[in-house]
Amino acid sequence: MKKIIGRCFNGILILALTFVLCPVIPAMAQEDLSAYIMEGSVITGYSGPGGDITIPASVTGIADYAFAGNTSISSVTIPGNVTSVGSYAFSGCTGLTSAVISGPASLGGGAFYGCSALGYVELPAGLSAIGAETFDGCGSLGVVNIPEGVTSIGAQAFNGCGSLGSISIPGTVTEIGSSAFNNCVGLSEITFPSSVSSMGSGVLAGCSGLSSVSLSAGISSIPELTLYGCSSLSSITIPGSVGSIGSQAFGNCSGIGSISIPASVSSIDFSAFDGCSNLAEVNIEGGNGSYASSDGAVYDAGMSQLLFCPIGKSQLTLPDSMTSIASSAFSNCPYVYNLEIPGSVTTIEVDAFTGSGIKAVTIPPSVTSIGSQSSWTPDVIRGYTGSQAERFADENGYIFESIGNLGEDPEPDPEPKPDPEPEPEPEPKPDNNDSNNNNNNNNNTGGNSGGTTQTGTGGGTNAGTRTSVSRNMGTAQVGSGTPKTGIAFDARYVLCLGVFFAGGYLVISKKKKKVDVE
Repeated sequence: MKKIIGRCFNGILILALTFVLCPVIPAMAQEDLSAYIMEGSVITGYSGPGGDITIPASVTGIADYAFAGNTSISSVTIPGNVTSVGSYAFSGCTGLTSAVISGPASLGGGAFYGCSALGYVELPAGLSAIGAETFDGCGSLGVVNIPEGVTSIGAQAFNGCGSLGSISIPGTVTEIGSSAFNNCVGLSEITFPSSVSSMGSGVLAGCSGLSSVSLSAGISSIPELTLYGCSSLSSITIPGSVGSIGSQAFGNCSGIGSISIPASVSSIDFSAFDGCSNLAEVNIEGGNGSYASSDGAVYDAGMSQLLFCPIGKSQLTLPDSMTSIASSAFSNCPYVYNLEIPGSVTTIEVDAFTGSGIKAVTIPPSVTSIGSQSSWTPDVIRGYTGSQAERFADENGYIFESIGNLGEDPEPDPEPKPDPEPEPEPEPKPDNNDSNNNNNNNNNTGGNSGGTTQTGTGGGTNAGTRTSVSRNMGTAQVGSGTPKTGIAFDARYVLCLGVFFAGGYLVISKKKKKVDVE
């Protein structure tokens, strides 16, 4: 009886084990690794048909270049059992459109480099770093969510991702490599959290669609080429933590019209603004120990040297405090055509005007040193004869226009002349007709047939004043023949009356004598 019970128990146990092990045995038999080239549990190559693939559960790693250049794979799922993906593991998989990654703590550099059709990627929650060039050249990639926990984004990690419209950078990221988002032309906005303390050059270079950017308040510098070619960017706020601005940092940002530099900035490479064709104002915040600004231009802190004139400036008034113009101050500044230099300036450095559009410049005699200016041909240089300005113009074959002689005091402005006093109105002249009638009545009277009467003293000789009276009484000559008016006119009038009465008296006397004779 006991033997029967024992046999039954063994049978049941065997049957139970059969039911338990049967699902496992087929499953293990179904995991086909023939399409993979393996080294232990690490895939080093792939020879399968492509299409949609899922990395087997027994795999723990994918080696460098394991799937590189395979154009037949359309999607890949990497489960949590895979702990690492090597450098350029899927590079050049131009048919790959989707990648779902669940497990690796890191992605090797260039893991998906050149996967031009890759439009969707899902990154694992435990990811700690995105290596250099990880998604470089993935031009179809539209959205990427970088998970919390990532501390670094490598150089060129998203370079050339032209379809990338938005990206979220978590507060755990402290370092962003050079050109990380270079040429992401579809990116319209991006915010760098304050956790970012290190940023490489050209991080956002060529992002021509970028219209809004918030830089990290934790960075100490804006490296070269950071925003180069971001032509849609109309404004930028520089954090108060920044101490230096590198060359071409804002180069060719043609949409920026003005920019404010915080007091913390102590070093500016002024090529940072090359190609900013609309930039007309650079304002330095008060309290800056290295720079100051006036009329939108940048000077040293003491306002004694002009350092930079913005490219978009069309007019510039220079302060009387400045003593020199620095090299390249007007470099690539094409819209300032006329410049008047104040009398406080003594030095114009080499190439101060090189590449500028200045056509006419007035140089005061205070300037005693002018450096050579390459690639600059003004229409005219104005200055004082004998001054350094004239010598400079002569030495370089420029037209010189003198505004005075050296050492001459400028002519004072003429004093205003007083208004002239009004002349007295002439007295009315006698009627010419009456004078002519009187002369006709007295014709040939007293032996005076010429209509002219001479009067004098001392026997009628030329001992006295001579007066001539015309027949129409219009002119009188006295003494030397100088015309007289006023009182002279009254004398003529009296003389005429005398002649009239004298003539009348003679006529009456003749008639009386005739009567007496008869």
